[in-house]
Amino acid sequence: MDGMALVFTVERDWQDGIWTITLAGDYAHADHVDLRRTVARCLADRPATIILNLQDVRSTDPLLPHALATEERRAQREEVSLVCALNDELATTVRAARIANFLTVYPSVAVAHTLVAGAATHRWLHVLVEDIPSTVSHCRNRVTAACLAWGVWPVQDAVRSVTTELVGNALRYAGGRAEVTFTLRRGLVRIGVHDFNATLPVLPSPVGVPALGAGRMRGLDRVAATATTWGARKTPRGKVVWAAIRVGPSSSA
Repeated sequence: MDGMALVFTVERDWQDGIWTITLAGDYAHADHVDLRRTVARCLADRPATIILNLQDVRSTDPLLPHALATEERRAQREEVSLVCALNDELATTVRAARIANFLTVYPSVAVAHTLVAGAATHRWLHVLVEDIPSTVSHCRNRVTAACLAWGVWPVQDAVRSVTTELVGNALRYAGGRAEVTFTLRRGLVRIGVHDFNATLPVLPSPVGVPALGAGRMRGLDRVAATATTWGARKTPRGKVVWAAIRVGPSSSA
């Protein structure tokens, strides 16, 4: 591996909501820019967890532990978990740094994946939707079942309503195929619809001011009125439109 330029690859596990960024080669301080960009692209997908796989990395950069901790903090601000899988040499270097207490380190990707996916706090649902008549109702039923299983049934009507609108819009305007993710983290149920059209939606009326009246709201007006917050961002593959609904104190979340 002597003199190897650093290479980044990303593997997306939609089933468990775990994105794995694999680095291979020699890591130098200048590579933190590419690391930051790669993590940012993954955060745009809003996975449940990102695993940084440095099993095939060699580095003498004393600031590597700080770079990893910086990315973990950035992910936490986005409410995404970020953990590291390090080889023995890097693990020794990282554990010797003062900032090691702020890092979550595993000995391999397999161990990290197993423990992250099996954690009690790991609540993630993925549904692939296509433009067929039963798609929206199927997706609505899946998120309803998840609300019941996760103990957040008081918000299931709001979740169903928002899911219906976001999935319907994706199928109508973005090519008839989308990935829907549904998560529960830190008291927020989050619905994300990832499609392959990079054109961002525009809310037709100000937030909180329904264009057609409460009984006749449609599309993103309804999403804005129902959700705690919502938004959209471009991704390398298109865009994600998302909405978050705060869970009330009566639920188990």
